[in-house]
Amino acid sequence: NSSISKIYARVKESLTNITFKRAAILLFRLVIGVVFLVDGFKIISDPVGRAIYTESVLSDSFLSVFEPLSLVLSILAGAFKVSVGCCMLLGTNILVASVYLIIFLFIEFFVLLFLPLSTGWLLVRNLSLILISVLIILLRKHSVKIYTRRTEWIIELYSFAFSIAFALYSFINLPIVDRTAMREGSSMKRVFLAVAM
Repeated sequence: NSSISKIYARVKESLTNITFKRAAILLFRLVIGVVFLVDGFKIISDPVGRAIYTESVLSDSFLSVFEPLSLVLSILAGAFKVSVGCCMLLGTNILVASVYLIIFLFIEFFVLLFLPLSTGWLLVRNLSLILISVLIILLRKHSVKIYTRRTEWIIELYSFAFSIAFALYSFINLPIVDRTAMREGSSMKRVFLAVAM
């Protein structure tokens, strides 16, 4: 009994330690930043391939009314992910980026929930990212700030604008990386997982 109380006291002390909180928020920011930067770059490097995937997802869900906008939605989603990834990696606009992130992940989670090809892995991944985003919001005051407020907004807007421009360049000049994943004889489930990752 005394050993359990000692362990509890140590855990409680760690959780109230400022250094622990700073390390935790840095780790959470890096995880979200890398995941979203990689995902976003995959989308903007082949917006047409992602639009094909988005169109098939929308046609199979309750959001089929947005099917004609699949290319626009793909480019915006890619730019959003790159922008959020940059914000998290650089520690800018953490609260705003986290709130946008939670809204985006909830929408994605509910769309995935009603898809016939959806897997438990993607749902768990989204829920994990939502949980990490909530923890970032709770610990945000322990994040070290190195930019002015104005610089934070400039970084966010420039990363978003760059992503839109890069996606349009990829659209006009063929994809930088072909991510359609659709080859003759491909299993639809494998295609879904390859593009969704």
